[in-house]
Order: sequence, then C-alpha cells, then structure tokens
Amino acid sequence: MLQVQCVKVPVREGRMAEVRAWIEGLSGRRSEVLDALASEGIADETVFLGVEGDRTFLYLYSRATSFAAAAAAFEASELAVDVEFKRLMAECLDMESAEPLILLFAADRERGWVRS
Repeated sequence: MLQVQCVKVPVREGRMAEVRAWIEGLSGRRSEVLDALASEGIADETVFLGVEGDRTFLYLYSRATSFAAAAAAFEASELAVDVEFKRLMAECLDMESAEPLILLFAADRERGWVRS
C-alpha cells in the first residue's frame, strides 16, 4: 500500500509570484516531471495554495511506496527539475516551519480500500 502525506509549507514573504510561476511552468515539462517522480518512487504529487491572513502556504500532497527512499532519491537527484526545486525550497519556502498534516481518513475507489 502506498504511503500518503500532506505537508503545509510557509512561503517566504514576497516570494509567492516566483513560486507560482515555477509551479505553473511544470505543466509544460511533462516528461521531466514524470521522470523525476519515477526516479523517486512517487506515485502522484499535488500542490495546493492556501492563504491564512497575510501568510501564504503550499500544501504538498503526495503518495509513495517509501517517503524515506523518495527523500534520499530527491536529495541525490541531478535532474534539472529537482535541482530547480531544491533552489526554490531554499530561497522561497520556509522548510524549517513546514508542518506535516495528520491523515484522518483516506479512501480509494479504484483500489478498493478505506483507512483511517
């Protein structure tokens, strides 16, 4: 069964336009993104934008066979899309303040499972 995670990551003040432009550009880099996901063992990844007062957050949702293996592969990756995201993380995202969200419930009709 795939592991599921969602992480709430603050965007540094004044950096949202850069973050949004980079993320929106990923749709034109389909093969690169899919290669990166495959090399990291990520089944799927989704990014949401949230605003709370004057703070902006990304919610990073993903499923993988092993997030430990995915993190190691990402750190070692020299794929352009991963190198760019590492730079974006360092410059635009406050990863030290990132908060993993608690999974309360998940259901998958295609795979026929429900869990909490």
